[in-house]
Amino acid sequence: MSLPWGVKVDVDADNSELVVNYVEDLKDKTLALPSANEVTFIKAEVKSRKGKHALILRYEIIKRPSKFF
Repeated sequence: MSLPWGVKVDVDADNSELVVNYVEDLKDKTLALPSANEVTFIKAEVKSRKGKHALILRYEIIKRPSKFF
């Protein structure tokens, strides 16, 4: 099992709830990224601090592309 990764993205306060609802639907789903990595989403939440909102995504890389062609 690989270690979980995370991404932080600033979101508008008015849209934060919509963003979380959309991303929560991705939980436990596997997606192929443009980088050819396949990831499983673990968690998504919006953190608020000092009037700013940030979407925190946690995911696990389950498949990496081969480095040899």
